[in-house]
Amino acid sequence: MKEKRIEPRICTAFTCKCTQLPERNNIFYTAIRDLSEGGIQILSDKELPCGTNLAININLINETAEAHAQVAWNDKKPNSDEYYIGLKFLEVKENNKCKIDDFIDTIFLDTIYYSCNSK
Repeated sequence: MKEKRIEPRICTAFTCKCTQLPERNNIFYTAIRDLSEGGIQILSDKELPCGTNLAININLINETAEAHAQVAWNDKKPNSDEYYIGLKFLEVKENNKCKIDDFIDTIFLDTIYYSCNSK
């Protein structure tokens, strides 16, 4: 299958705090499966319909980044009560965008360097 993403993505196992908008009364923590400049994929025990808006706080090891995102797709994990959910970034302030970009660049370049030199 051909990759549709423009930006590189990295696999992670970090946490993310999600707050459903506009109510802000539904807050949950979940695991991030992958991260790109355009969005993230999370694993959640909650089914979130496409179009659901969230305020998210992404753990980047030594710092966090905040963004507003929208559920672009969801898919039930086989043999489980969990869901893979794709979130598209709607709004990311410039300083948070820089944090995400720098984090991805660091991990992505380290991965390429490691895999190219691990022979």
